[in-house]
Amino acid sequence: MKKCFQVVSFIFIIYAFSQCKKNKITGSSPTLGQITILCDNNLEDIIKQEENIFERQYPYAHVDLNFNHEFNIFKSFITDSIEVIIASRFLNEKELSYLDQQGIHPKQYHFATSAIAFITNLQNVDSTLNFEEAVKLFSSKPQSDSPYQSIIIEDANSGIVLEILNRSGINSLPSHFFTLPSKNEVISYVKSHPNTMGIIDWSAISDSDNPIAQKNLNDIRLLHLSRPKDSIQFGYIAPYQYNLQDHKYPFTRDLVFISRTGKSDLGLGFASFITSDIGQKIILKAGLLPKFQTERLIEFKQESYKVVK
Repeated sequence: MKKCFQVVSFIFIIYAFSQCKKNKITGSSPTLGQITILCDNNLEDIIKQEENIFERQYPYAHVDLNFNHEFNIFKSFITDSIEVIIASRFLNEKELSYLDQQGIHPKQYHFATSAIAFITNLQNVDSTLNFEEAVKLFSSKPQSDSPYQSIIIEDANSGIVLEILNRSGINSLPSHFFTLPSKNEVISYVKSHPNTMGIIDWSAISDSDNPIAQKNLNDIRLLHLSRPKDSIQFGYIAPYQYNLQDHKYPFTRDLVFISRTGKSDLGLGFASFITSDIGQKIILKAGLLPKFQTERLIEFKQESYKVVK
């Protein structure tokens, strides 16, 4: 009887331990659990890199990334069907006011700066474009002698489209704009069609270590833009990393992690990782501008030196 009782007690302890361990794994903390995050599909490459390293470092954490267009991810966030998003802009005043009326006060974490890149066919010799000319192309049909008779852009619901509409003060894209389902199709179209301009997120071609991105960059011409006439001028500049500092390039975009949970959960853990030293170095390597940069101190000494083989 005593032996039987010991066996039953042992089985009960094992079961209780396994249940406790199971609950621990399926719970949510900054480095443990599972969370679904809706992300702007313009940022797919860089956010997937962040997810990959984060899950390697924390094996009990699983980030389920779903990618969609900016219009859809903010709609899902506002209507309470998703709690965490990664986007290319902050919530606007109208969205914040609506959430405030619902008693919701989301946290917004700015973690990097990207840009909108303008590309054209290699046959177009001129690689410069005035800011005012660019805005005019957004709102009116190009002149017959313009090298950009058509403008190709990714999906009508993307954040880039919203940015163009806001910059030009129009409600819909003119007839010389055409949309394609993905950024890769936009790049391919521009490669094979002269007299076109493509508009994509800079992160699609910014990573110098990504062979596909660099091949695409070599097969198209990246346009250099001036700043608005009423601002400080820096000549014609491209969206390179050093030009994103202080928003010198005229079409920069802030990358933002937005959460409505207010909890110390896996969402906060992933946001903390992205803004950590490792996460910010991933941003830096990808050719974007990290929000937080590690100091690099170089000391020059007046001493003799020798070359060691």
